[in-house]
Amino acid sequence: MNIFSSLVLLLLAALPLALAANRLTSIIVSYPDNTPDSIISQDKQDLIDAFPTRGFSAQAPADAKISLSSHSSDYHPNIEDDGIVTAYNAPE
Repeated sequence: MNIFSSLVLLLLAALPLALAANRLTSIIVSYPDNTPDSIISQDKQDLIDAFPTRGFSAQAPADAKISLSSHSSDYHPNIEDDGIVTAYNAPE
């Protein structure tokens, strides 16, 4: 095997690692009950600063959807129930 072939194989082997580094994932962050609010707020802000987004997730009662969408007549949020999304009909 020549050096060019070795280099190509090395690059192809590293490609999945490079792609995985940019993939987003859902996370749940929880803290012990005695964690100061300032620590939690700072961690939230650090995440927002590092990865800006125009949305959020929450656990809330069903009527929270109504109050969120009534805050502005100009900017209506897209509110959906969280769940598993598939691109095809899975067999039952």
